[in-house]
Amino acid sequence: MYEFIPTGGTTGVPKLCMHSTYTMAQMHTAVNYGARGGINHYDTLLCFGPLNGGTGTVAAVHPCLIWGAKLVLLTEFSEVDACRLTEEEKVTMWVGIPAAMVKAVKSPYFGKYDMSLLRVVLYSGMPMPVDVAEQFWEMGVKPCGQYGTSISGACVGGNVITDTKEELLYTSGKVYQGWDVKLIGPDGNEVPQGEYGEIAIWHPHFSYYRTPDLTRESFPKAEEEGYGGYEYTGDIGVFDERGNLKIVGRSKDMILRGGQNIFPKEIEDILVNHPMVQQIVIVAMPDPVLGEKACAFVVPAPGEKPTLEDLTSYLEDRKVTKFKWPERLELIDELPLSSGGKVKRNELKELIAEKLEKEGKLG
Repeated sequence: MYEFIPTGGTTGVPKLCMHSTYTMAQMHTAVNYGARGGINHYDTLLCFGPLNGGTGTVAAVHPCLIWGAKLVLLTEFSEVDACRLTEEEKVTMWVGIPAAMVKAVKSPYFGKYDMSLLRVVLYSGMPMPVDVAEQFWEMGVKPCGQYGTSISGACVGGNVITDTKEELLYTSGKVYQGWDVKLIGPDGNEVPQGEYGEIAIWHPHFSYYRTPDLTRESFPKAEEEGYGGYEYTGDIGVFDERGNLKIVGRSKDMILRGGQNIFPKEIEDILVNHPMVQQIVIVAMPDPVLGEKACAFVVPAPGEKPTLEDLTSYLEDRKVTKFKWPERLELIDELPLSSGGKVKRNELKELIAEKLEKEGKLG
């Protein structure tokens, strides 16, 4: 037994993932292969996130110990402190969860401090909004996403600083050496390149702390696969022709509208570029006829009040198929986040379902 890494807690109380020295050694093989953005002992990292999670531990603490880089911590996140410390501490890399980084980038403080030494943004836990990744790129900063789970020890693949702009902005990079990752279709078989499937990661050994039922749920075929097994992550992805993994969303987040599948991330990545939108999350709302429809929760840009028509017109101009459009808009001050910095989509789904029930639109 080496360490516990808690899950993000998006579906409830965080679970404790038990890791052996073997699994962590395998993870560090991936860290070394990916070079984590080319970290060296001249670098200074600013960590946007808790150290008890996979991102803080694996992407910030461990690389600094391995390469002798300097680590700067935020005792409590604030946009002004993140920007101020970047200048004062001569930070070269941001590391952490995109949600906090987005707040810093879209704050009025971002342009007031010297960011000229910042060269890499290393993130995981959730996708980076394309508009923010594009902004980093235009600054000469490489946005490097890392993909993994708390079960895997944090990262099994990701971008490296030599990736192209397209790879950095629209994919999670390639699977690291030493890991076996498959995409599994609805029939339980591996899908060919270019087709969507659930991401499954092989592990030599794993269990949740004192929750054997949840362990069996994550590793449904462990007994027949022998020692270890494939973790069925619930993430939906596709491999492109160059071997890059693109995450399109969670299977639980997929919206089934009259038999047609809607992946929220696809639409979120477009609408986050709308000038009236600061942050957006799209969730399923119940519908008595079609089963589910898409509802957009939007944190408006300062001084803006977008309408549903503003969003749908934007999608129409970009030739997005109409069944994928959100059919209701809810404006909120901020998105509910878990302790790990991930959006609590279940809370938003419950909120809109309760509203529809009160409005008498479900029966």
